[in-house]
Amino acid sequence: MSFKGKQNLEGRPKGSANKISTKVEQTIAEILDDNLIELNRRMFIMYQMHEMKPKKQLFFH
Repeated sequence: MSFKGKQNLEGRPKGSANKISTKVEQTIAEILDDNLIELNRRMFIMYQMHEMKPKKQLFFH
């Protein structure tokens, strides 16, 4: 596939804000805020499941 149109060889100037990243971060923050209770519940369940797994022995007796 070939590129059609004019390429921007200079790119975004250093230090300029990336607007898309800011929007994505805000959207993810809103999703997490809206589902915080469910997220905490699921993380707690995952932690409990992790703690219930048998631990491997480091030394053989």
